Amino acid sequence: MLQLTLWLVVFLLCPVIALFYLPVGAMPLILFLLLLHCWLAMSLIRQRRARQNELLNVISMTVNSNQPLVPALRSYAREEAGWLSSLWTFIWSHLLLAPWYFWFWHLRNNFGKRIDRLANQLEKGKPLADALRDLGLARRETCIAIALGQESGHLSEMIAQLDERSFTAAWIELLPRLIYPFFLVLIAGGIVSFLMISVMPKFQKIFYDFKTPLPEATSSFLDSIIFLAEPVVTVCIVFLAVLIPIVGALLIVSSRFRWRFPIIGHFYRWDLRGLVLRSLGALLKLGKTIPDAMRQLVNTASLPAAASDRLRLALAKVERGEALGLALQESELLAPAMVPLVTTAQRVNSLPWTLTELGSALSGRALRYARRLSLVFAPLSILAIGCLVLWICLAFFMPLIRLLESLSQ
Repeated sequence: MLQLTLWLVVFLLCPVIALFYLPVGAMPLILFLLLLHCWLAMSLIRQRRARQNELLNVISMTVNSNQPLVPALRSYAREEAGWLSSLWTFIWSHLLLAPWYFWFWHLRNNFGKRIDRLANQLEKGKPLADALRDLGLARRETCIAIALGQESGHLSEMIAQLDERSFTAAWIELLPRLIYPFFLVLIAGGIVSFLMISVMPKFQKIFYDFKTPLPEATSSFLDSIIFLAEPVVTVCIVFLAVLIPIVGALLIVSSRFRWRFPIIGHFYRWDLRGLVLRSLGALLKLGKTIPDAMRQLVNTASLPAAASDRLRLALAKVERGEALGLALQESELLAPAMVPLVTTAQRVNSLPWTLTELGSALSGRALRYARRLSLVFAPLSILAIGCLVLWICLAFFMPLIRLLESLSQ
């Protein structure tokens, strides 16, 4: 995740820097280029996710057929290293003024080369889950399932129980709905800056010469711009401009920060609880005892720190003889309403099935509510931006209408 974040920052850095050094007249073009780069970045991330799923299918089929994994990966790497894909990447990276992506990233880190490195690391004895995580070839849930499967000797069963209904698996679908309004505001801000520098001073001079006040819509718009230029407001805007990237970086890097963050943390807690419960259920199905399953999951390197800390606390409570449901609840890994269900399932020996179903339900709930929230937020934000654009149009067109009315009399 950190490598992907750094790659996106570098990928979008060139157009953003150009905003500060090119003339104001070129700003709409640069903003359009920035939007195009973001669209391309999301397309590449979607392609990356599809290839990860394809690689997981290759691993699953190879394991299920009891064939050696390294030759299968090398064969798959040769298929991915086609010249046509490299040619297409060369063309669009140069057309979008990002040739450095092809020369400094694609030639060294394309998907085929990373699969070949995966095969080399497996030949050297590195665990499959660690190699997939280090090379960015699998999602977090996949790495956890593979690590648990290798440690328990049931790799194919752990891969089969993977659940795609997770919040983190669907963020690519949700993120564009949330980012699109931001770019609309950014483009509108660039256009307003151009109009304020090039057009508004001429309007003011013309109306001053005619000894006529500016229209009310234009005056209110100017008052708002003057208010935003006040030192206190400017400091607040700069503070937010610095704070938002820092918070975004912490959300990406730190699972503990994500766990406590408002709104996003709510969905993340649901998703992470679902992951823990599904993993425990899968291990219990393989015949593990409750402490052994919790201990094995705690020692998994791919498990986020927020879940690992709480699961370690729950494990200590279980080892002291406390019931699993109460231990998970006190460790914030289980909702209070689910404790009686887990307690009853433990008594009637249906705990593996119950934990798996509860985990799937929690992950599905996180995804469902996140989709609903994005579907509500996107139209409302676009409606607000439409009202802002209407105000801007009135502010800059009403002077023209007033001048035409004055000249026609």
